This record gives sequence, structure tokens and C-alpha cells, in this order.
Amino acid sequence: MNITLTAINARYVHTNLAVRYLNTRLKNSFEVSVVEYTINHDYQEILRELYLSGADVVAFSCYIWNIEIVIKIVNSLKKIKPEMQIILGGPEVTYDAQQIMKSCDAIDFIITGEGVEEIFELADALANDKDYTNIPGINYRIRGRVHSNPHEQCSTSALLELSAYEYEPNMEHDKIYYCETSRGCPFSCQFCLSGNDSGVVFFPLEKVFKELNIFLEAQVKQVKLVDRTFNADPNRAMKLWQFLKEHDNGVTNFHFEISSRLLTEEMLVFLETVPPGLFQFEIGIQTTCKQSLKAIGRSQEQEREFSVIQRLIRSSNIHIHVDLIAGLPYEDFFRFRESFDQVFHLQADMLQLGFLKLIKGSGLRNKILDYGYVYQSHPPYEVLESHVVSYGEIIQLKQVEEVLERYWNHGHYRETIRLTLDISKKSPFSYFGGLALEWKKAGGWHRQIGQAEQFDILRRYLHQTIDDDYKFIDHALLYDCALAGYRGKLPDEIHETMAPINKELIHELLHHVCFREKYFPDMKQMPSKKYLPFVKLFSLPAHLIIENGHLKIAVYDNSTMVETKKDWLMIYPRNRTSRNQHIPVVNVEEELEVCGVWKEGTI
Repeated sequence: MNITLTAINARYVHTNLAVRYLNTRLKNSFEVSVVEYTINHDYQEILRELYLSGADVVAFSCYIWNIEIVIKIVNSLKKIKPEMQIILGGPEVTYDAQQIMKSCDAIDFIITGEGVEEIFELADALANDKDYTNIPGINYRIRGRVHSNPHEQCSTSALLELSAYEYEPNMEHDKIYYCETSRGCPFSCQFCLSGNDSGVVFFPLEKVFKELNIFLEAQVKQVKLVDRTFNADPNRAMKLWQFLKEHDNGVTNFHFEISSRLLTEEMLVFLETVPPGLFQFEIGIQTTCKQSLKAIGRSQEQEREFSVIQRLIRSSNIHIHVDLIAGLPYEDFFRFRESFDQVFHLQADMLQLGFLKLIKGSGLRNKILDYGYVYQSHPPYEVLESHVVSYGEIIQLKQVEEVLERYWNHGHYRETIRLTLDISKKSPFSYFGGLALEWKKAGGWHRQIGQAEQFDILRRYLHQTIDDDYKFIDHALLYDCALAGYRGKLPDEIHETMAPINKELIHELLHHVCFREKYFPDMKQMPSKKYLPFVKLFSLPAHLIIENGHLKIAVYDNSTMVETKKDWLMIYPRNRTSRNQHIPVVNVEEELEVCGVWKEGTI
């Protein structure tokens, strides 16, 4: 019997972990193929390929992002190939399987729960004409009537020894691969499916080390650990982190969802030693409103959590991603602004402003009336209103989320924002709220805005907001553009504010062996022109200084804005695909002095 396991991912770079588990379980007994598409694929293309696959059984992995296109495909597939058996599984069909089967008669089976052993038993029954009506966790039809067998609540035993990547062909470098070292969560957050878990089941370390080695040997770009709380067992987490540090290939980045309050002092000291770019942490803060935290079943003691996050950020070797959720119980628009301001002041690498989704199986979905929730009746079931937040206020938050994502999270204007936020005396929410209004004025909600126009919108907003000479704003913007490697056209008036660069000093520095050995050890014998693609020369007024890559104002005096200046050199990574994209920024005169060839007035 031929089985096609089908994944429809949210983006091209994503991969599906579930179909890989199923493939490993089924491969030795059946003819199995794995196919992956995205929600942006043409529906007709997916339908055509599945029809021509020759499969007897087609199984789909279902989530909130793909269920609508899956239902569309199976409805057509059953019409043109009625003998094909269609199986659905995954979180989006687990909690109302009967209702889904009644509304879509093209579905032959829905498997709820983990599904690994269940799909094997079902496939065996279909291939050998056996009775499948007693298999746990399956929903099936007999003479048009839907029947359901309950699934086992804790059936992770089948996964303990199973490797999702045992039959993985050549891995693609630019894809994101997923891995798990445990199932379940120690917490009971009411907005999350894992809030229903009765505990955590940990996979054998030997199995986990084996899978991590597969990724390291393949040198994939990123691996996301999907454990709900990776450091639920601190000792175990330390062993895995130490393994990854010892076997670091210099390429692969590992993303973890962690709890900051479970990080011990030993872990924090160790994490300060990991190579830059090896780890990426996602930390769900969600809100700072204590009443909301209590309603969703989360810890209300955030002082230590914030202290730990700040310590991680200061180390600057781990990308820190923090989450906020708008629409939680009891947090109105103005209280959410407080949460935003408090979390933004942490200065994490990314602040994801998400919106509450009442997903199937979550605790909050069962309390819709308690909190006056109005939400989308279709995936992703996002909240539109609550007992304390109106839809108009949700719209305002969406607008702030848009500019936050483009200007802060993408990292293109971070130094400008840091500098001007401080000078403007605005709160972070007010700052981004004002930028959102400027974005709206430019028509940003109705059309695509390119990078050059994004630059113009921010510049215009800052000129209107900062009640001072605008020249330092332009210098800050140019500095951010240089950091981001921006090569687009900039307004002519910006170039008019720039002081000329002392090319003689630059020439002297690029020729000096001390500088070459420090920043270009593998290129020190090459002629100076070979360095030019990897350096950016620029000038700043003397009152703007750079410390550890950050722009700061030393002496704010408009009279010396351009007249007194310093020359700087930005040094780009020679491998633009490298995991560590740290860009040193050095003062030319100071570097020459270090090299022992410059004293004031000698050149």
C-alpha cells in the first residue's frame, strides 16, 4: 500500500516534524513518501500532484495556518479519486474531530492525539482488510455515520525511541528544521494547548544527541527546539547546551523556548560563555498585569525574570526574543501600553507583539462568556474584542505591531530608535504609536512600502518629533543604513549634511600591518583594494560617539554639529551567510594610535 504524508507549511523555509515521525514509523512496512508545500502554493498544483502520486492513502498534518486549504484540497481529491483513503491528524482536528468529519464527508479518518502508533495500526488494517474500529484515537465512518474512539492522554511512549530524521534525505541548508527533547509543559497557561498537559515526558538523551548530531553534520542554518519549556529540567538543559557548545560547527543556530525564572546561576554563568549566534532564546512574558497573569495561570513574580532577561541581553552573545500578547483577560488598552513600555525597556533583540488566539483545546476558549470575547470563527481564531478592549483599540495595537516589526524587529533602524526615543522623552508605545500614524498617512496599510520609503517615513516622523537640529537624526539614520548594508538611494539633502571623510587617514590605516592582522588575519598579504568590499567609511560629528556599537550623545551642542567630526570605519563579515554577523565599528584615529603611527597633526 502506498501512503503519501502531506505537510502544508506556513512558509517555504519551514519543515514539518510530524510527517517525519510518521514516515519513520511507517517506512519499513509500507511504500511511503513525504511531500511538503506551503499555504502560498497554488491549490490546483497540490491537487494535481496528489492525484498523480499513485497513493492509496493520503494523510494531512493539520494546524491553524493550513486547515482551510487542506479541507479545500480533500473535498476536490475525493471527488476525482473516491477510492483514495484520506486521513487527517494534528492539533487543529483533535478537539472537534466528529464535527469536522460531519461537515466534510471527504474525510475518511481523523486521528487524534499523538497518532504515531495509531496511524501504523490503521494503515495495517487498511492494507490487510482488518478491523480498525477498536483502534484508540481514530474517528471513522460506517454507513455514513461518524464514530469516535478516545485517544490515550499520555501516549508519548511511541516517540521515546523514534527518530524523526532517520530517513531524512539531504538536508537543505536554508531550511528551518524542528526537533524536540520533551513533550508537555510544567506550566498551565490558559491560552496555550500545553496548559492541558499533565506533566512533562523527557526523551532519552541518547536519542536527542543523535538527532542534534544530524543537524550539526548537515550544517543546517537553524534548528528550532519545539519543547514548550526547554529548561523545565535545568540539569538536563545544561547537558544539552554543553553538548551543543562542545560540538559547535560555527554555522547552525539553535532556537529554544525557555522560562527565565527556571534559569539557575550556574546556567547563567555558562550561557555567558557560548559562542555568539549559537543560541537564540524565546521568552514569553505575555503581560506585566498581575490580574491578567493570575487569570491565565502564570507566575506574578516578574522582578527576577526581568533581571535575568536583562543579564542575558547584556551578555550580547544570545539573540533574545520576548513575547507580549494583547487581548488577555483584564488588560485594557491603557494597561497594555504599560506592559509594552516595561517590556520594550528591556531592549531585547526582538519584541513580538502577538494577539490572543482562542485556539481549540485551550483553557481560555472555554471561558469566552466570562471575558466577553468576540473572536474570528475561522482560523486563527484571533480575538476581536473582549470585556475590556474594543475592536477599535485592537486596530490601534495592530498598527503599532506593524511599525514595531518593520523598524525595530528587523533591526534596520535600531540605533536611531534608541537614540531618538531617549531624546524625545516619549514612552516606547507613544513613540511607535506616532510612527504608526505617519505610516498610515503614507498609505502603508494599503500598499507595499519599499525600504527607501520606509527610510523617508521614519526620517519625516523624527524631524517632526525631535525639537532640535535635524542633522544628528540624519547621521544616526546613515549609521543604521551602513550597519544594515543598505545600498539604496538616499535623499540628496542628507548627503549635504555630511562632513567630508579624511581619506588620507583611511588610506594609512588600511595599509598598516597591525590593523590587517587584527581585522583581516586571513587577508593581510593582499593589496588594500581587496579590503574595500568589507569596509564602510563614514564621518560623525564629535558629539555623536559609538560605544560597543551603540550610538550615544556625548556633548549635545548644535554649534559643533558638523564642524567638529570624527572618522569611523565599519568592518563587515567576510562571509555574509555566517551565523555571527557582528560588525565592529572603530574610530580611525584611535586605531592608528593603537598601531603607533598617528599623533594629532602628523598626518
